[in-house]
Formats: sequence, structure tokens, C-alpha cells
Amino acid sequence: MPDFKRIYGVDFSSSPSKRKPIVVSQAGWLTDNTHSVFELQAFHRFSDIATFEAFLAQQTEWMGGFDMPFGLSRHLLDVLQWAGARRYDLQAWDAFVDFYAALDRAELRTVFQAWCNAHPPGQKFAHRACDRPAQSSPSMKWINPPVAYMLHAGAPLLKRLDAHIPQQRAGNAKRVALEAYPGFLAKQCLGRRSYKNDDASKQSDARQQARQLIIEVLLQDTHGFEVRLASGLKQGMLEDPKGDVLDAALCAFQVAQALHADPQNFMRPDDIDPLEGWILTVPHAQVPRHLPALGEVEAALLRASVLNALPQALQLKLAHLQNTQVAA
Repeated sequence: MPDFKRIYGVDFSSSPSKRKPIVVSQAGWLTDNTHSVFELQAFHRFSDIATFEAFLAQQTEWMGGFDMPFGLSRHLLDVLQWAGARRYDLQAWDAFVDFYAALDRAELRTVFQAWCNAHPPGQKFAHRACDRPAQSSPSMKWINPPVAYMLHAGAPLLKRLDAHIPQQRAGNAKRVALEAYPGFLAKQCLGRRSYKNDDASKQSDARQQARQLIIEVLLQDTHGFEVRLASGLKQGMLEDPKGDVLDAALCAFQVAQALHADPQNFMRPDDIDPLEGWILTVPHAQVPRHLPALGEVEAALLRASVLNALPQALQLKLAHLQNTQVAA
């Protein structure tokens, strides 16, 4: 009997609204011994996180590609000694998420600004191993795009859903969450051409033509599996100038690519850092995944430089969270 999987592609927002909702593509993945089919079936929109979470919670089995970071740089976490630092077990991610969620967005921004101010130009942000090969923003970035806030909103949601994140979190094996990045797949189709913009004054025919090209590439019979679109979905992807609908579809397509090529590891390294994660379909064979750690003295000096730049109340809160983590 053919094996069927429900796939969701999630264009996530840390502050969804009716104007800028979370957009979810719903797809089916049907495979047997000789043939695999990816069928894009519908789009859903959610103007608040609670409704989106309830939607996923009521589904018993799914595999989702989420456009949001699943972790922070190991270097940053080890230097700051946040929860999960120097740990590589599959419980470390939950400890980190609880710690991260205990800070509000303003506090995170203050810490990350202090980190950047402690580094010279060109070296300000702490990158994960997958960031540069994916050409994605560092996950500590708090503006344009605010991916640090997406992690802050999305990671606790995945934990509450008891999602299984391969090589990062051992959760409900029927709910598999994977980090996607539609921009990586779009660049493979377009190079550096832009295909979307939230600013109405920059929503051009050229960008619509770029979206058309992405859709044409996805529909080509070169992926090793058949691609089908339900009626009306192609037009919806084409006519959304913000690109949210197309991005949601790209996230689901990345899941399909990974499922087809490597149903065990999803095209990810065998030795993923559980606090960093890895972006779907991003090559990793030639990428150094474990950067040399700073020496104890250098790390202590950097940590002191960051902490001393923080307001005293935030210093005390971080110290309390770290003491609570040690006690646990």
C-alpha cells in the first residue's frame, strides 16, 4: 500500500496579523516502490500564533518545514553560558528554549546588541554553521528580518506541540518539524533576482515574472518526483506580491526534496549540533560544522564585556536564570 504523509510548509511570523498572517501550505506526499508524488493542496492563513498552534495540535500526524531558525550559534551560547551550553544531548534544546523564552524581546535585543558592540565590523554577529552556505541571516539578528524573535515565538510552540526535531529533540515521532528557508530554494531558481517585497511601491511586474519563473522551475520534471498543484494555487502564488504564499509552498517543497533524497536524515549532516540545527537541502559536505572554541580566558573576557554592557536588572535576571539552570 502506498505511504502517504501530510506536509506543511510554514511561512512563519513572530507577530502575525490580518495584514501579515502566518501562511501555511498544505501538501501531500505519496510514495510507493516506484513513484513519488508531491501534491500542493491548499493554503491556510492565521492572524495569531494561538490559532496556528491549535491548527497543528489538532492534526495527529504531520511533517512541517518551518521558515524560522531552530537554534542559535553554539559559539554565542557557550560564551554566554546560557542553558544548553557545552551540551550535545537531545535534552539540551529544551533547556535552551526554556531559558530563551524566559527573556522578553527587548532583553534579547539588548544582549545581542551588546554582543555585536563587543566585536569589530564584519565579525559582529555569531553565525550558525548552516547560515553562510544557506546565505541566511544569523539567527541572533533582531531586525530585517527579526529572526531572533521568530525563534523566540516559534521554538516554544514546537516544544509545546512535542514536535520531533531530528538530531535536536526527541519528541512525538508523528509530528516532525524541520527548519526550512525558502530563500535558499528561490536563489537556486533565480540567482540574486528579487521576487517579493512588502512595500507596495516596490511590487513590480519584474518581481511577478520572477515568481512565475520559480513556479515553472518547481513544476519541471527534474526533481525525481511528480509535482501537482490543486486548482487555483498557482495563481495564488503568482499574485501575492509579498511572496508569503510562494514562500510557504517553497518550505513544503524543501521537505519533499529532503524526503525524496534522504528519508532518514533529510539531507542533513550526521553530526548536527542540537543547539544550532540545520536548514533543509543546504549542502554540508565541505562546510566546517564545529568551529574551534575560544580558550577559557578569551571566553571569560568576552562574556564579561557583554554582561558589563547590560543594565543591572538584566544582569541579575540572567544570573538568576543561570543559577536556576544549574540547580535543575
